[in-house]
Amino acid sequence: MSPSPAPTESTAAPPPPHEARRRWFRRILAGFVLLAGVVVVQVGRAIVGALESRLATVVTGPADPDAPSPRGDAYASDPVLGVRPRRNLEQRFVIHPLHSPPSGGERDRVVRRTDNLGLVRSEDVTTLATGPRALLVGDSHLMGVVSNADNAADLLERRLRAEGRVGAAVYNASCGFYSLYQEVLRLRSLAETLKPDLFIVVCFLGNDFVELEDAGSPHLDDALVERPADPSPPPETTSERMRWLALPEEMLFWQGMNQAAYFHLHPERFEPVCAKAKRCLELLRDLANGRGARAQLVLLPGYDLVFSQRVAALGDAARQAVATDANGRLRTFVQQAAAELGIATVDVLDAFQADGREDLYATDYHVFLRGHALLAERMAPAVAAQFAACGR
Repeated sequence: MSPSPAPTESTAAPPPPHEARRRWFRRILAGFVLLAGVVVVQVGRAIVGALESRLATVVTGPADPDAPSPRGDAYASDPVLGVRPRRNLEQRFVIHPLHSPPSGGERDRVVRRTDNLGLVRSEDVTTLATGPRALLVGDSHLMGVVSNADNAADLLERRLRAEGRVGAAVYNASCGFYSLYQEVLRLRSLAETLKPDLFIVVCFLGNDFVELEDAGSPHLDDALVERPADPSPPPETTSERMRWLALPEEMLFWQGMNQAAYFHLHPERFEPVCAKAKRCLELLRDLANGRGARAQLVLLPGYDLVFSQRVAALGDAARQAVATDANGRLRTFVQQAAAELGIATVDVLDAFQADGREDLYATDYHVFLRGHALLAERMAPAVAAQFAACGR
């Protein structure tokens, strides 16, 4: 007799019910284990990322007796300026280009140091530079969310030296939260110590003008009289503008759209603020002339000026604020006012627009690595010309 054929899959006896249940249970358990593993890995990565991104503050020298201020660990209270950078401070944090994932490399890891004078500078200033000296001030964009070596001021200094100006120095006295008026005050406060040949104000077109309206900081009143901080300033209106704009990213509000919305909703304040801005430029000119130095104004655009169509597409309120073009009109006004006062101006809006890449800015809408490099590139010839004009 021929042997019986081996049973096929279709004819094989099914496993007992309890064995089938065990198989399904093992499969379900394996799925849960795999899912749990994925969750653990993602949570681990999130924790590591949060730890890496956490702001670390290290005092690198004698403690600043006035620190800290209510503005945070990076700042000290100041009776004249309101606030200034803390001295002898190092901060470490992680940041990356706007709308791009972190690279995971060293370029995302920022180390920013302020020196013994509260300058954004790696080395202490113990003796004055032997070459031409520029004293530069701006707001948080020039204080920088980049490491010292990548800051426009450092890049500019190295470029000037490489081009033959031995011993040239660009002292970066920038400080977050400053208005155009406080930037001039900061130059005043360091003029005698650093004896610059050139005073440079890097005006951020996104908020240095609306900050002129802050009576809670040293300010100019509507009569253009210099005033200290008002201990009882008027109630804030910022929250109302933030709700009205309803932007998907809050930092865009602080870095341009708050100012744009302010002048859209309060057009009657545009002319008084322009008058304050011109007075600030007059004070800058007088400071330079009084010390036998020169003055320069640099106009730094916010994201909303470089990418206005993208911002206008964020909602009806954003479209209205952009259409008002307050930030653009302020740019035009200060250009004209500076020209009338004989202050040389460097405007980088066209260079930023020609570049056209979002990584000009960091994820918090501050100017980032590419923006600092482009800014230094555009400033270098103008600064060199100013040094030459004063025989340096």
